Amino acid sequence: MILRLSLLLGLLACFLSAHARPAAFLDLPREAVVGDSVELRWTVFNPGEAAISVAVPEILHIHLRSGAETHRAFAERHPDETDGFLLEPGRFATVLYTWQVPMAGSGPAIVEVEDPVPAVGALRLAPRLLASLPVTDSVRVDLRSMDDRARERHPEFLNFSPHEPIYFLVGPDKPNAKFQLSFKYRFFNTDGRLAREQPWVLGWHFAYTQTSLWDLESDSKPFLDTSYKPEFFYRLSSDIEGLEWLNRANVALGFRHESNGQDGLDSRDMNVLYFQPEVTFGREGNLQLTLAPRFMKYIFGLSENPDLKHYRGKVDWIWTLGWLDSWQLRGLGRVGTGAKHGSLQLDLTYPLREILSGSLDISFNLQFFTGYGESLLLYNERSTTIRAGFSIVR
Repeated sequence: MILRLSLLLGLLACFLSAHARPAAFLDLPREAVVGDSVELRWTVFNPGEAAISVAVPEILHIHLRSGAETHRAFAERHPDETDGFLLEPGRFATVLYTWQVPMAGSGPAIVEVEDPVPAVGALRLAPRLLASLPVTDSVRVDLRSMDDRARERHPEFLNFSPHEPIYFLVGPDKPNAKFQLSFKYRFFNTDGRLAREQPWVLGWHFAYTQTSLWDLESDSKPFLDTSYKPEFFYRLSSDIEGLEWLNRANVALGFRHESNGQDGLDSRDMNVLYFQPEVTFGREGNLQLTLAPRFMKYIFGLSENPDLKHYRGKVDWIWTLGWLDSWQLRGLGRVGTGAKHGSLQLDLTYPLREILSGSLDISFNLQFFTGYGESLLLYNERSTTIRAGFSIVR
């Protein structure tokens, strides 16, 4: 009710503006079972002073946001609906669509449509209960996915999401294996009272990333080095509407510690404060370019490796070019003192979901590294290597 009242108030505000653009909202059932086909009513309002022509597409592309996850779906126009109409000033028009709810989690969800007129709606997702194993007529077995049941028992899972790429790679040179794990945790729940009254608190996060170089050719299969990178940061995110060439803009401020967990002569560590703007050019479904440089300030000194900043530099130049559902090239560049001690890492990835019949959400990953400091232990040694494998998060 609160969301629909907010939408109606927003429409009223549009009405009071002489030059307002067409507005729209989605009328959805209060609750829908994942996997079911349900009706969706797309209502358009003309707040202007002149009649407008509204195109009614056969397909509406939908983003379903459930917790930290976003699922894509599409709605088909009802056969009896027209493909366009003329909307007089101050009038509403509603078009009926049908869509299949993705197999997402359970609980509150937001449904968004971007084109031809942006609209938003809300509903509650219910898990699917399947009848099976008919031992008696009264027996029904709950065959919901493990994900659904885990979220019900541990709602804090909704606050976890990927942070940096997650991958496992192997190559011909020692150390021939490399893998990385990374996640972030949002401190405050989206449906909590504090977040509803003060939504800015949703920007507070904790993150952890671990990168390891592993020597699989030696008898004992030792790890050459592992970097442990906990961090705290605050992030502001914004979707950009009305500009075809600009999709999203974020900014993060944080503190990051990195060390290799060793002592004595092999001990390495660094602490930085960072500022990281992130801008994505291009709409979903098209070629996109994301620029996310991380500007760093070293703090607390570098007593165990005072020259590390001469090899790492003060900026991580991070960028990604490609398509969300196809090839992507991600780069990480560093420039050390006098541009002599830098490094470059390139990751070329391609999703394998369709090739694997939708059974696994993994991507092929080809990684090339050249320069100084692939590992924290060997930050002042130069290397060039190539590895291939798979990534879970690109």
